[in-house]
Amino acid sequence: MNSAPADLLKSYVQSQKFSSTSEVMEAMKDMFRDVIQQVIEGELEEDLGYEKSERVSSADDASLTINQSY
Repeated sequence: MNSAPADLLKSYVQSQKFSSTSEVMEAMKDMFRDVIQQVIEGELEEDLGYEKSERVSSADDASLTINQSY
């Protein structure tokens, strides 16, 4: 897995004009939360075979159930 480029993180921190380390930590938690959310949604899409809020017809639903049982 690639890490975020140092220049990108540095420019982000500078653009936010943080006044304390607690503000930096809070921003990092928010970014981490967003990344985890995207990972979870991607895993669900792959496991379910369709994207969030995508409608699945009953024929598609039946084939998904059959494919998942193997």
